[in-house]
Amino acid sequence: MSLDLQDIPKGPHLLPEFDPGRGGVDFLGLRQVNLDLMAECLPGINNVTYYIRPYSVLSWIYWKFYESKKADSDDKATAKELARFKEKVESLFLWGHQINPVKWRAGARVPGMRSKPKIQQANKADLAFRSWGRSADNTSLQAAVQYGPSAKDRGGLGFIHQIEGPFFQVTREGAGLAEALDSSLQKRRAYSMLSDQEELFASETQASELFESWRVDDPPTKQEREIFAGCFYDESKINESSDIGRRSATLHLILSVLRNSNQPMQEEEIRRSMAFQRLPNRKKIKLERGPEQSSKKWLLLQVRQA
Repeated sequence: MSLDLQDIPKGPHLLPEFDPGRGGVDFLGLRQVNLDLMAECLPGINNVTYYIRPYSVLSWIYWKFYESKKADSDDKATAKELARFKEKVESLFLWGHQINPVKWRAGARVPGMRSKPKIQQANKADLAFRSWGRSADNTSLQAAVQYGPSAKDRGGLGFIHQIEGPFFQVTREGAGLAEALDSSLQKRRAYSMLSDQEELFASETQASELFESWRVDDPPTKQEREIFAGCFYDESKINESSDIGRRSATLHLILSVLRNSNQPMQEEEIRRSMAFQRLPNRKKIKLERGPEQSSKKWLLLQVRQA
């Protein structure tokens, strides 16, 4: 391509308004580099996966849907039925957190907090996403920008497994989370409405009652904690190249920093110590192969993000 010298600016000037076309905000294509580096350090989680309870809710949706379908072997599940049930449960989960005080972690909310029901019937709200102005692609728990990727067994923590299209089944761990949540939900009067795949409207009272069984600011149950911990960190796999191996190596690195320190540390101090393998007092942290490699990756990620 030839260059016309007349097109070269003679001094400071305003550029035309940028048109990203279909490239989104990442018009230089640099975001994927960051995502790949983060996946090397902490695969399976992202900056919105703050709570354990949403994993239990997602697992319960698929577990309960198929449990109900087993009761009628002649009734083959359809994608429409699954979407309808999934939207209903997620809307009730969201609604309860909207109408009750919640001790949110800094910057953390459940997806869709700005959505409101628009269709009313006998003082009950339509629980379909369309009536809430919600999107399965953005404000659903399973959206790619929410808890969806981290819930899967491929690249995530391993609670649900994709069968085909929108159909997922729970893994052994996912079934454990679902059963733990179900034992609490069964204590609520609204449980029969929640489980009924034909009932698509609910009242604020019902949403508020269910909230007490799945609020995100309540400590997870013992069963939820044990299942999540086993999927999140396994010290015996820190030298493996698997997702849990890389994640466990980074977590082991964090633990090594904290165990070597004889005083409390600020978050920034922990980050620096992980990258340079030294405590703030310059004491060297002895690391084995897995965490040592993780430290180098962590340092690279910090430089990249800087």
